[in-house]
Amino acid sequence: MQTIPIVQARELYTQELIDVYKSRPKPNGFLRSLGKEKESASKYVSIEVSRIYEAIAVSVERGTEGNRNKMPVSSNKTFEPPYFREFYDVTELSHYDYMFGANGSSISSGTYADFVDEAADKMAMLQDKIDRAYEKQWADVIQNGNIQLLGVEETVLIDFKRKSASMVTLTGSNTWDVADPTISLLTGCEFLRTVGKAMGDTFMCVMDSLSLNALINNTAVQNRGKIYNYALDLLSMPIRQSNGYALHGAISVGSWRVILMTYPQYYDAPVYGAGGTITGYTSTPYINPKTAILLPENPEFTMAFAAVPQLIGPGMQPAKGKYLFGDYVDQRLGKHVFDIKSAGVAIPKAIDQIYTIKTLA
Repeated sequence: MQTIPIVQARELYTQELIDVYKSRPKPNGFLRSLGKEKESASKYVSIEVSRIYEAIAVSVERGTEGNRNKMPVSSNKTFEPPYFREFYDVTELSHYDYMFGANGSSISSGTYADFVDEAADKMAMLQDKIDRAYEKQWADVIQNGNIQLLGVEETVLIDFKRKSASMVTLTGSNTWDVADPTISLLTGCEFLRTVGKAMGDTFMCVMDSLSLNALINNTAVQNRGKIYNYALDLLSMPIRQSNGYALHGAISVGSWRVILMTYPQYYDAPVYGAGGTITGYTSTPYINPKTAILLPENPEFTMAFAAVPQLIGPGMQPAKGKYLFGDYVDQRLGKHVFDIKSAGVAIPKAIDQIYTIKTLA
């Protein structure tokens, strides 16, 4: 049986743990993948925001000074991202005593591999929880214009103050099961182009399954497909993508092409009982029922990460990164803790490039 010196195993397990852990499958993160990532070494993150208008030059009389232009002033917006820290006690693992309580000079390579694999599974679970929280941030932003933190009472952390015209609720004869869905989609495309200054000829429409069913079963949409020698739409069977969304084809809306996609992914929201204790979980969709969201193909989104609380000694620089991993031994409590810390926030730099439709009553 192949063995590893116990001292060497204890020195190697942390690096081995990170290597195995990084190879684990990640949870679906389609919404988060739409933005760029930025890391900061400070507690806060900031972005520059400047509104650019499509002004047109007017003619002036020859010999005059001309039109004086005042450049738009950028505003700096600073955010303190929410802080996440998830940990578990490694002493509860079945192979811990063999790694750290062994009296011999070596352990079998199989036991070492089992410990690393078991610890990696637990660390993967912890990061998955944080990643789902970041995915929920983007779901909140594109649907409500704010970020809500789950707790005993759901609180709004950041309100990005979306325009009311960008969040539309259809009622009566205007809902997608009655009216032509391309009417409200065209209004949304025009908003993204004229107010959001989104360029390009293609937009994305992310929706739930109820909205998709209402669209494809709508009489006006079906009649468009019956016109010979016209290719206004190209609807197809769903094609599931690796990051969780399903592609359903595209539809012509005025001067734009709208890609249709659903995101049938869920997270377990905690249910709180008396005293703030968690009594259970409710499977909750990231995209709310009866909702469709229009976005540019390449939205101006940023996932910003700030520094997490950490001890900084003389001459040391604060560590930055999306995730920081810790390994602590608490002699007083008799615990050996592995933890993961992260402080990230979803920032839509172009907030007017989001258009949300409540499609059904």
